[in-house]
Amino acid sequence: MPKGVGPVFAGLVVVPRWPSTDGGYSPYLSWQGAEESICASKSVTSRYDDSGAKLTKAGQTDTAGLRLIASRAKTGAFAGETLFNSDIAFENGYAYQGDYQGVSIRDVRDPSNPTLVNQIVCPGSQNDVTINDGILITSTDSRRTNDGCNSTSTSTPTSPTTWEGLKVWDVRDIRNPEDPKVLSPVGKKVLFTDELGGGSQPTCNSTVGPNRGADAIYDITDSANPKFMSYFKMPRDQTNFENCVAHNGNAMPVKELAWFDRGPCNDSRLVLGGFWSSYYYNGFIYGSEIQRGFDVFKATGGEFSAADRARVRTLNAQTQF
Repeated sequence: MPKGVGPVFAGLVVVPRWPSTDGGYSPYLSWQGAEESICASKSVTSRYDDSGAKLTKAGQTDTAGLRLIASRAKTGAFAGETLFNSDIAFENGYAYQGDYQGVSIRDVRDPSNPTLVNQIVCPGSQNDVTINDGILITSTDSRRTNDGCNSTSTSTPTSPTTWEGLKVWDVRDIRNPEDPKVLSPVGKKVLFTDELGGGSQPTCNSTVGPNRGADAIYDITDSANPKFMSYFKMPRDQTNFENCVAHNGNAMPVKELAWFDRGPCNDSRLVLGGFWSSYYYNGFIYGSEIQRGFDVFKATGGEFSAADRARVRTLNAQTQF
């Protein structure tokens, strides 16, 4: 049983991804520095020009087609700047939000009042989540000193306790977690997200342009011959202190596009922030904000009414079930 989460939690550690004798490279021992090895160099980013853009100050928002109806800040053991919020999964009106420190479980049956029900404190990047029939899976993609929740990051692959992989949690009792129906929709469109530069650098500017680091939409009616349709990138220039890239999302059953953006987390230095993922779920859009917490949005305009009629019990956007 993973330690460090108290007696109400029990989990089964399964499927280690990195054998303890493997000398391979794991890119997320820590964010600082690890991302730099796969991102554009400082000599490149120093030439990014935001001088001609109409910019906003930290905390200011701008939007088109979306209304923010609720926001919840990171709290407790998850509140630190280096403890990034990550992916979200949904089941039975609850949102399971991953974080580099563990998982937050929120009741979103009233989307205007998302309520924190519980937190599983179990550190490990990225702690992306999958949920099905009350079984929660968290994935750890960096080496830890052991397979428990008391582990720390390590760069020693040969240690006999070094671990990287998946943890499985029984969360059928939401408040006291212990220990599928697979949807296979026939899709006609696919959305590719371009995580340009690893997602940690400012790319929403005129220097990078509207296509690199953007969403790309393809028609796959003929799956053997996908047809490129368009790019979409947020139509707002950002400062050089805002990381920006297309990342995890899913499709709404409508044709319209909308967007939302806050100003930078800090006006004088680049702080990794913004939405790690944002997903449409049963009439609302939920965002996992790396620094600021958890947000709920409602799409405005009559063109979105058809989307409100779509309902699912479970949503794991990355694995499509």
